[in-house]
Amino acid sequence: MVSPLVFLSYSHADRSVVDRLADDLGSIGVSVWKDTSGTAPGRPIPEAIETALQAADYLLLCLSDNSLRSNWVKLEYGAAVALWVKTRKPTIVPLLLTEVIVPPLLANIRYVDFRGDYQLGWKQLSSIFPPAGLRVGGSTGTGVHILKSFLGQLRRAFPSLPINETIDISEEIVRLTARPSSFGLDAGVVGERPGEGFKTTVDWVEVTRDRVVLIVPPTDPLWGVHRLQEADLGNALRRPGVRFVSRPKASGMYRATFRYLSQFLQRSEVEQLLGEVRLYSVDQVCDFVAQGIGMAILPSILLGDAVAQGKVWAVELPGDTSRSWYGLWPKNRERTQAAEHLVSLFKSTSAEDRPEGV
Repeated sequence: MVSPLVFLSYSHADRSVVDRLADDLGSIGVSVWKDTSGTAPGRPIPEAIETALQAADYLLLCLSDNSLRSNWVKLEYGAAVALWVKTRKPTIVPLLLTEVIVPPLLANIRYVDFRGDYQLGWKQLSSIFPPAGLRVGGSTGTGVHILKSFLGQLRRAFPSLPINETIDISEEIVRLTARPSSFGLDAGVVGERPGEGFKTTVDWVEVTRDRVVLIVPPTDPLWGVHRLQEADLGNALRRPGVRFVSRPKASGMYRATFRYLSQFLQRSEVEQLLGEVRLYSVDQVCDFVAQGIGMAILPSILLGDAVAQGKVWAVELPGDTSRSWYGLWPKNRERTQAAEHLVSLFKSTSAEDRPEGV
């Protein structure tokens, strides 16, 4: 999903209100070009302006006593008018910052009034832009839990941004992120590294790691046991009348559990065990266990409240029970400012610096 690009034409004497406008536009997912700070050394500034205008969807022309005297504003406005005559782009939107005589060429264009009340002007201006929302996805259970912690950070930078969340198994979230069209996801968090078939379409990075534990109901003999030894694991899972609850076969949690248990049990035994009951929702799994119907293996990150409330008990398992989760994003699709910010959060996260709640 590509955000609208706005070219802000203004006098530097009006910089304070322009900076506020740029921040507010960014908060709703609109990309902003407002100066020549990004111009490469040695490159003519008029050339940079022309290139930016050719890419822009809108020219926001800030009208004040200062801007009407600015040669740069005149240059930008003239170039925009010439482009509009040829291509009908960019759309020119005058912003009235002070009481001025509107130039004749703008007399028939409806302006946005920022003279008396910034908020009223902003309300008019923001209504011009279609919502440039963010499409994100999290794998059922842990993936969406981790994703929400990142979205909490993203909201501080983009408080008004519409966000469309998809929850599905890891495999489907990866597939949706890899879509080349604007209908694909902008980013996601999954519990399984994307496969070889997605190497050219998806980038990813590990965003957190957690251990999995065995959860049992209050009536289970393992209630209060802190850790299972390797010799006891098979017997604990094979007890008569105890059912094991797993996730859907295509989910990352199913495959991770299969790999883990295969270290201690025969493959056929693991297949039978994980095939007894499969539930899509992690909440359903926890409820199933809390009712005393069975047991399950889940990431400890999800179980704090359930354990604290005495609904289930978490038993540490033998061996290496660590599991990774990955932030991913499309490799070859243009990203909005918000999507770029989210990817930056993914990349900046490490084992020592994880998002709140992870």
